[in-house]
Amino acid sequence: MEDNIKNSETYLKSVIGKENGFSIPKDYLESIEQQFSIKKIDNQFNKENSFKVPENYFDNLEETILSNVVSEKKRGNVISLQKRIYKIIPAGIAASIILFISIFYFNTNSAKVSFDSLAKNDIETWIIDNSTFFTSEEIATFIIDGDEVNIDDFSYANLENEAIEDYIIYNENTSLLNEIN
Repeated sequence: MEDNIKNSETYLKSVIGKENGFSIPKDYLESIEQQFSIKKIDNQFNKENSFKVPENYFDNLEETILSNVVSEKKRGNVISLQKRIYKIIPAGIAASIILFISIFYFNTNSAKVSFDSLAKNDIETWIIDNSTFFTSEEIATFIIDGDEVNIDDFSYANLENEAIEDYIIYNENTSLLNEIN
């Protein structure tokens, strides 16, 4: 079966006519050695010492470096912020004065709030919400404070018997007895 395969190695060699895919001419490596020999390359360079220092070079080196450094030191352009600030300050002061004048001039809608202008419902709501901060005696002094208290001021019509029964059931009986005496 191997003899029948056209793509075998021997078949390819016979078609191409070469034993290897890569080949070099004869005596190629020998001629390369001659072309790139070290002696040939070495002969191309000068035999003189190319690293020659002029006479008294190191004696004057420090002075020449310092003279170049000092002479190159130039003062750069400095933009003064102080002059710009002095130009901006008057504009800022003028703008703030105009702002304050306009606020007080155009603010004429301020309504003064007094105790008399509050609705009774608002006062009652505030007292109920903040009742944990006051004792019953303090609340009584606020209510009685100069006014006579009439029984008509309190609305008992809203109370139902069930609410009164719940109050009696869930509160301590001793506190109710102390109120009677």
